[in-house]
Amino acid sequence: MLFVGYKCCFVFWLFCHKILKHEKSEIWGIQYHPEIKYEKMIELIKFRKDRLINQRKAFKSYDEIDHHISLIKNELSKSEINHRMIELKNWLGS
Repeated sequence: MLFVGYKCCFVFWLFCHKILKHEKSEIWGIQYHPEIKYEKMIELIKFRKDRLINQRKAFKSYDEIDHHISLIKNELSKSEINHRMIELKNWLGS
């Protein structure tokens, strides 16, 4: 449930971003999932591409999805899984 006058929008980018809009204000919150491997993110995006364009309006075109996937692949090529998991371990208190 949102406060009166707020509109919830959803934008899917490298990590899931949720936006609340109210008149001139925008409120951003990042929903980061280090437990989900980049390869799995790519699979999910490819599987849901029609829904992400036509229903969720998270992407405007297949080209935009392909570009987004290339950003994820680029990050995959230069990151290490252990570094991503540090944040998850910290959150769990390990």
